[in-house]
Amino acid sequence: MRACVTACLIASATVVSDPAAAQTVTLRATEGGLEVTGQILGFDGEYYRVATEYGELTLDGSRVTCAGESCPDPTAFVPTFTISGADSTGEILFPALIDAFAARQTLTTARRDTVTGFAVTLSDPNLDREILTIEVRRTPAGEGFAELVEQGADAVASFREPTDDERESLETIGLGQNSDSGASRIFALDALTSIAARSNPVVATTLADLAGVLSGDITNWTAFGGADRPISVHLIENGEFDALLRVHILDPFDVSLTSDVVRHPDWDALLEAISADPDSLAVAPYSKTRQVRRHALVGTCGHVAEPSLASLKSEDFPLTQPHFLFVPEGRRVPRPARQFLDYLQSPFAQPVVRRAGFVDQAPLRIPLSEQGLRLARAIENAGPEIGVSDLRRLVGGLTDAERLTTTFRFLDGSVDLDAQSRSNIGLLAAAVDRGTYNGQTLVFAGFSDGVGGASENQRLSLRRAEAVLEAVRDAAGPGNLPRIRFVAEGYGEAMPLACDEDYWGRHVNRRVEVWLR
Repeated sequence: MRACVTACLIASATVVSDPAAAQTVTLRATEGGLEVTGQILGFDGEYYRVATEYGELTLDGSRVTCAGESCPDPTAFVPTFTISGADSTGEILFPALIDAFAARQTLTTARRDTVTGFAVTLSDPNLDREILTIEVRRTPAGEGFAELVEQGADAVASFREPTDDERESLETIGLGQNSDSGASRIFALDALTSIAARSNPVVATTLADLAGVLSGDITNWTAFGGADRPISVHLIENGEFDALLRVHILDPFDVSLTSDVVRHPDWDALLEAISADPDSLAVAPYSKTRQVRRHALVGTCGHVAEPSLASLKSEDFPLTQPHFLFVPEGRRVPRPARQFLDYLQSPFAQPVVRRAGFVDQAPLRIPLSEQGLRLARAIENAGPEIGVSDLRRLVGGLTDAERLTTTFRFLDGSVDLDAQSRSNIGLLAAAVDRGTYNGQTLVFAGFSDGVGGASENQRLSLRRAEAVLEAVRDAAGPGNLPRIRFVAEGYGEAMPLACDEDYWGRHVNRRVEVWLR
């Protein structure tokens, strides 16, 4: 019987809202030879999940019958897909995406508010029945991951990936390693941005000075070339956002967040205060800050990174932060919910993301002719190691080509791609499968920072470009590969985007760009 149980196992099913209240049921194989008794933990319309003497098992509903008062009626069952941790994204983005998905599938929607958010039930008018309820809970990401572990949620929306402790907790309940790109889906892009009132003349800051303001070491606008006025620091009342500030802005300079901060209950209140006070400064998501001044980041050598649609898509802006939807690879998801997840990363969802005020993942195309500043920087950095011949090879290789904002970057001190880049592998492979680039050449152009010798940096940048090229080819289906020419080039440190003197500049400079010719 143990062998038969093992043969019937697959990934987890959607959970019921209160597993503790689940009742005992008996599942019997329709062909005989298997009988399992335990508490039913979930049913997604296709599979049962039960707690048994063998542990938690998932069984194919088409191969077993269910006996017991708690057995669901498969013909009337409506699965629920619960997303926790949505926070501010639940207010605008998820309703827009759910409505657009329903319209594309010719489904109708019915929304109801809940204590922590809302739920939308999707119905198929052709079948005259409800097929899925998507519940969105506006909670902190930490609470969302806790609900995932406690089996009260199916997915977590977050400004971050799970911590090591959260991954370990998921592993203890049998949801696998959850370290591959398949678990974390990016459905929108955002960034941490320093902001001030539009009436404030300061337009840029260094990351070190921003850390100085948040730590209380810098207290006057004269540090930015502004008026001799005290800086009033404003932040939202959100511990997880504070954690992002620590990781990306404070910790690199070994400083701590000052207690002299004006706190606000939500983003609307914070932005209203910033707009009204020209001496105020805050850090907020790019998606929230249309009506105030966003500061550019200036490097030690003078290179400027502007927060913009293109710089967030390409990660050229150093504080880019994706919005993740984390679905454990061991968790069984109902078929309509799987279709919704696929839709989130499809080309059809990108205009919806953009209209909701977030940055979508559809690539932009930037011709070389519109990149005069980058070429000027390349010429400026030319010297004994990077000469005119290197620049001529670069320009010759990319002439008549357009840079896609699809860019690949690497974790600090690692050859592994970061989260946004892992997502880009799948997005670019999907575009190849659709035939988007048939009859054209995709050039994977590798670049390095300026640390080390130029010849070794050129070889390293080429190896990274070749690795990304092969990853995209492996992820794509074979159908359109013969219709596209793939080329890898390594240009080393020839075209820096930021200052190598800054830790974030070196990260920005280590990249593989994709050019289309």
